[in-house]
Amino acid sequence: MAILSLITVLSGGTIGYWLNGERQYSLLDCLYMTIITISTIGFTEVIDLSNNPGGRVFTIFLALLGIGVLTYLLSNVTAAVVEGELNAVFRRRKMEKIIKKYHEHFIVCGADPVAKYIMGKLRATDRPFVTVALNQERLGPLLGKYPGQVFLEGDATDNSIQLRAGIQRAEGLFAVTDDDNQNLVISLTAKQLNPRIRVVSRCSHAKTLRRWKRLEPTAW
Repeated sequence: MAILSLITVLSGGTIGYWLNGERQYSLLDCLYMTIITISTIGFTEVIDLSNNPGGRVFTIFLALLGIGVLTYLLSNVTAAVVEGELNAVFRRRKMEKIIKKYHEHFIVCGADPVAKYIMGKLRATDRPFVTVALNQERLGPLLGKYPGQVFLEGDATDNSIQLRAGIQRAEGLFAVTDDDNQNLVISLTAKQLNPRIRVVSRCSHAKTLRRWKRLEPTAW
């Protein structure tokens, strides 16, 4: 509605100046005049209204209306940005409070079909788990499919993200992103933070599998 109101004011102002200028000025000049009026920039008038009282009265009303519409638009944009940021902060704090109550839970690192399959199995068996995905774009579909589920946005290879996910109290971790190297780093990080945790990692390429085999088998 705010954008539509602004378009209406710009269109009305352009046509109004075109008529007040006795159609001697281009529509671009009329639009320019409208913009500098409602934005209170105050540049030199492109359309001469010195001997046009009606045009000046029109400018007064246009300025008042335009300033009101711009203020309304900016307030809506600001409110949307602030509200979105606040919602994200509150959601993150809520998730972290829930995670602090978890013990012997599981951590699923990833958001592709393999991760979704694991999440479905964990939910079917009523096992608490935390899902860690890299960004909001990947989390979006999961939030819709699993309402009320605990999610964290961040890089699962980062110690701080795993600690926020409760790695030290977790029973197991699934490193199932679509990047084998990332899965390897996630798994090693998890074992460093909690040597007792059980780790299941996805491996899609033979060369990555050889790296896994060089590690101590009993560690996993």
